[in-house]
Amino acid sequence: MGATGLGYRLGMSAWWWVAPRASARFLLSQFLGPKLWKIAKANNLSTLQDYLEFRYGKAVKAVISMLFWLGALAILAGQLIAISTIL
Repeated sequence: MGATGLGYRLGMSAWWWVAPRASARFLLSQFLGPKLWKIAKANNLSTLQDYLEFRYGKAVKAVISMLFWLGALAILAGQLIAISTIL
């Protein structure tokens, strides 16, 4: 939504917002993704928290899980506010 809104408001000058993200996603998918996939497959890891626990320990997994939970709560709050505005 952010990039779409910028494109609508600013036109082609919003390219600075989109181009670096697209190139970063491409580079990550070509170089970092396959390495992470091999590690996850070999150690039966299915989530980011599993990988962080494998790499750094249970304390980091707990902190990241709590941050993800807070982020999900914030998204839920935003959705509830938006639907209440619509209704």
